Amino acid sequence: MDGLLDGSDQFACMRNAIGVMCDEWDMGYRKLSFEKEGKSCGILIRIISVVKSSKGGPSMILLFKSVNLEALKSASEFRQWSRSSDGEQDVLRPHHSNSVLEQKLLYRLLSINAMRVADAYRPDRSDFEHDFTLSFIRPIGPLTMSDLGKLNAEAGCFICGSNDNHLRCTGCQSIIYCSKACQKEDWRRHKPLCNSLAGGTWTTLDFSPTNNLFTSQINRFHRSDQQLKIKKPNEGPPPNIHSDQPFLIKIQVNAFGSLVYDRARSFEWNVFSAEKPDTWAACHDMARTGFLGAKCYRWAKRESDWKLSICVDRVPDEMPKW
Repeated sequence: MDGLLDGSDQFACMRNAIGVMCDEWDMGYRKLSFEKEGKSCGILIRIISVVKSSKGGPSMILLFKSVNLEALKSASEFRQWSRSSDGEQDVLRPHHSNSVLEQKLLYRLLSINAMRVADAYRPDRSDFEHDFTLSFIRPIGPLTMSDLGKLNAEAGCFICGSNDNHLRCTGCQSIIYCSKACQKEDWRRHKPLCNSLAGGTWTTLDFSPTNNLFTSQINRFHRSDQQLKIKKPNEGPPPNIHSDQPFLIKIQVNAFGSLVYDRARSFEWNVFSAEKPDTWAACHDMARTGFLGAKCYRWAKRESDWKLSICVDRVPDEMPKW
């Protein structure tokens, strides 16, 4: 499919398209199109206004329509709309999309938002815009690590996605199937991981807090409007969302401490070498086997409120996307 094999990030391209719309608004232009060079399909957009949302941040109100640009360019109504005499800036501004998939993502986003527009809101339209769809768009950004964790939560059978008869692999307890048939189909792929966990060395580490620090984590994936969660000293143990099942953790270390957390960020534990030298040393030894000797992924089980049992000598068969 166009755009899937060229290495481009289609979501990043869509965010760039939204940035283009904002730039056009700032320059005083209101009409624009997104089209793929060599393709006839495209999206026509007229920006109506930009307002402040009740939840904070701007919302761009607009009309849009998916069209066949090649067939439309010969229509007098389109030519009149794209070259209105209301002013020099009331002209259509064409922009090239990186791929058809980028257009589909943008169209899908606008279509979803259109369902949230109040029926009572009816802005003025030209005759050409009678079948345009009213929608809005807000700034979007990359998913946070916490969001990714929610999306990667177990959603059922690994093969078919069914939520019936959750049967965990008896060898490693790390994966769910709905039937013996699905388990058999996946065995060739799953066997190396299963054998790895079954024969791994597990050790229990203590992560109970020993300092009086207020802590908060922030990285380049945090949104500027995202409220930071500040953890207070002696706040109490984090919830155990994994029960007694294995899950992946990420371990990051530096010369003074280490950070251990799960994909959903249900817990984030800081360990300082001066306070828990044994736990820090174990984390440091594991992290040295990973990326740049500074971070790694391991399977773990929650042993108690502040303790994890970690498979120290086995790595995931595939690197997680977080």
